[in-house]
Amino acid sequence: MPANAGPLTRPSVGANSPISIRPILVHSSDSSCPTLLLSFDKSRYLFNCPENTSRAFVQSRITQRNLCNVFLSSPRAAYAGGTYGMLMTLADSKMEKIRLIGPAGLKYMMACGRLFTRRQGMAVEVVEFQTDSLLQPVFHDEFIWVYAIGGKANDEVLMGSKRPSDNDNDQVMASKRARLLAENSGASQTDCVTSCKIPDKLQEIIDDMFRSEDLPREPSTNKFRPAYSYERLRAPKSQLNADPVSYLVVGPRLRGKFLPEKAKALGVKPGPDFAKLVNGQSIEVDGGRLVSGDMCIEGGSPGSAFLISNVASLEQLSQKALLDPERFNSACDGAKLVVVYHFVHEAVLLDERYIRWISKFGPSVKHYVSTPAHCPDLFTFKPSAVLQLKLNMVSPSLFSLPHYSLEPKLSCKSESLNMLKRSEVFCINPTHPMEPNKSTLDYKLFDGSIEKDELISRLHLKSEFAQLLDEVRNTVSMDSQHVNGTSTSGNEIIATTLGTASAAPSKYRNVSSTLLHLPHAQGTGLDFILLDAGEGTLGQIKRKFGPQWTTILKNLKLIFISHLHADHHCGLMSILAERSKLSECNPVALVCQYGMFLHLTERLVIEQLGSWSSRLFQWFNSEDLVRTSAARPQKIIRLQELLSCGLEVETVPVAHWGKCYGICIQHKHQNQKIVFSGDTKPCNSLVDAGQGADLLIHEATLGAEEIELAEIKGHSTIDQAIETALRMKAKNCLLNHFSGRYPKLPPSFNKVRDHQTNVGVSFDLMSCTISQVAELQNLLPALEYVVKTQENFDAQEEADEPVMSATAPKKQTKANKSTNGRKLCGNRQRLPNGGAA
Repeated sequence: MPANAGPLTRPSVGANSPISIRPILVHSSDSSCPTLLLSFDKSRYLFNCPENTSRAFVQSRITQRNLCNVFLSSPRAAYAGGTYGMLMTLADSKMEKIRLIGPAGLKYMMACGRLFTRRQGMAVEVVEFQTDSLLQPVFHDEFIWVYAIGGKANDEVLMGSKRPSDNDNDQVMASKRARLLAENSGASQTDCVTSCKIPDKLQEIIDDMFRSEDLPREPSTNKFRPAYSYERLRAPKSQLNADPVSYLVVGPRLRGKFLPEKAKALGVKPGPDFAKLVNGQSIEVDGGRLVSGDMCIEGGSPGSAFLISNVASLEQLSQKALLDPERFNSACDGAKLVVVYHFVHEAVLLDERYIRWISKFGPSVKHYVSTPAHCPDLFTFKPSAVLQLKLNMVSPSLFSLPHYSLEPKLSCKSESLNMLKRSEVFCINPTHPMEPNKSTLDYKLFDGSIEKDELISRLHLKSEFAQLLDEVRNTVSMDSQHVNGTSTSGNEIIATTLGTASAAPSKYRNVSSTLLHLPHAQGTGLDFILLDAGEGTLGQIKRKFGPQWTTILKNLKLIFISHLHADHHCGLMSILAERSKLSECNPVALVCQYGMFLHLTERLVIEQLGSWSSRLFQWFNSEDLVRTSAARPQKIIRLQELLSCGLEVETVPVAHWGKCYGICIQHKHQNQKIVFSGDTKPCNSLVDAGQGADLLIHEATLGAEEIELAEIKGHSTIDQAIETALRMKAKNCLLNHFSGRYPKLPPSFNKVRDHQTNVGVSFDLMSCTISQVAELQNLLPALEYVVKTQENFDAQEEADEPVMSATAPKKQTKANKSTNGRKLCGNRQRLPNGGAA
């Protein structure tokens, strides 16, 4: 539980207890910050939870069993963007309780997700602390002590730390929020600007978001439910940190062998006093003599500690005292500081002040570094990358190779710094060394240096694959072979399916997001539209487009969020944050429901995206763009003025859990119509609005045999999606949003060939012109073969988790298998308020 005072007697564990630190994520295109997992036999602790944390667990063989505490360096999206998804994943795996620990603003951040992060059966405790430049104890339990070293406090982020009074501050906040609303939509303040009536009860909201199963649900009355409130949260009164905090983690003492006979000789009576000695306490015996544990224990050690150093900028380095290593040694209470993880801005590692500080730790301390510039950009999701390589062999134009880099942009100035790798497991207890990772991905597979026949063999494809390739390629016109999905110019509309899974990421598919490439009338460039933005969307854009990802964001004209389920929008804040750093960016048009807009404007309090008056986006309520809306004519004029790229937009209410919208986009320059279904079961309104569409992008969550489940959950089967395309008279249809039950292909995959409408099955990172949908359909035999053989490659090549050299108990091994990958996340069924099945 949280500690409010100095350290008591440190906990202890057996000398042979395995204790390790495992990187779950390191800096790459896929991750905004590193994530560490500290593991004991019976407890695990996660440090940072950026986007893609859940997916990193899924694709590896790392269990989330016994994960009990998550420490966040900051409530900002860069460090905590994966928290909402991770909590729902843990709840779905039947975890009973989880604790979040972090600096002020953490409860507020959690409450911001109240409209889409809800689960029954798991309690969530959120522990906040105020930080300063000193070592501050913030947590201890039966295994570890944790100290925080504060970041810089920022009055602008708080917008009220220098408040003359609460009333004055409320007036300032109301004024700034009203100005933001006015800039975005002209909505009336009576509709949107209201203060939350429970400003100091954030935990009450969180408790309502995660309700214990034995806590009865409220009947359908008008009784206030905090987790369902659309009233705006007040900004936190407590001071927020603009920069991340650092953590010092002190592990337990390692007990040696207790010598009972020696204890008796010292006058200690068997019983409870023996247990006190084993735990390192001292007891008083006859005559007032003190007997300490080390007097009757053979072997053992004071244990180890590690430091996570977070310095986000040179400004933070200038304002943050770098504590002398002796201060850390004092807090360690005899434990030895063995490793420091430097998760800092690249400029900090070039600063002499920081380099001198590193040198003070001495040669016995190991140092690991992870920054975007000092790390190669390696694949986090290796099975997905290998699948993409195989698909690229079938069609290079549809499936370009994902971008990567084997060399870091900068070298480290200090020779003592080691680049942190995901396979770099650090064992704190040397009695249980980790076996080295025996399997690493050979990046020569991706560089074109291997002949086709050898590549087919290395990828565990059979010899007949080459013949199959020749057969299907004869059906593909040469006109499409030059189309490049990674280009930022062209003269055809392209759909890039960035994420094609539903509810949660799987081994091969990320959650929902599709990027439309729209050519300029003169053919001189492209504009882009983003349809949904599930967690990890920014990483998918970076992997797909490499260095051109900034061009994509800069030319992003419109973002459409179909509904509030987490798998459709939890990547949006990161996209807006990165876009705000780019120069000469006009506001992007954001089409979504009010609940989504509410979430974003509340989150701006803790994100460093400029002042409230910054025009990051202009909001258009999905309700106002429906064909029958009285507000539509005025809103369409404003939208077209903002877009200035020859687009007509119409939103369509569709049939899903809660309120959800599809969208029809008419591109005047190409005279083509694109329809995106959002999440929906068969829906007449979508069919009517999309009549004659050139491209329908439709969800196909479930297999044809699960029609009853699709009806219950408000989704479509594959057959129903194709039937919708036929009724719409759509020329082409792309199916996506597949259930985790089908991590690769749905069971009725072959049925897409049996219809007059051109029907294609989408994969992650696939770029397809409208004219290529027919050819995608012709490639189905080869695509099906590739996907079916992928499991063979995974089984032989992927060994992602180094294991303890000592044999694990059989019971634990079985538990690990039961929560591995697809079992943990792929087959779960999310509740309607958090995502689709």
